[in-house]
Amino acid sequence: MKELNSNEFLKLFGATTERCLIFTKVSTGRAPMIAIKSQEFKPSLVILHGVGKVDRLAIELAEQMQIPLAVSKMGSIDTLTKELRAFEPV
Repeated sequence: MKELNSNEFLKLFGATTERCLIFTKVSTGRAPMIAIKSQEFKPSLVILHGVGKVDRLAIELAEQMQIPLAVSKMGSIDTLTKELRAFEPV
């Protein structure tokens, strides 16, 4: 989140909010969920990669905003990226 300003965040969505945001290198997930709460547009799904234990506030914010919150247990960011690129929706 420290590398993405509000305008760049909005550009992620384009014309639709039917997007999943994946946050890597997070420790608890609190900061991404607080940042999402402060934005007008919300993703359809948030995935936290590399998180140990998800912060209770992050879970509460996800519930409050009705955004599914998932944790990726994929080993590396490279593996996660490869799997996402190979994904074919049904």
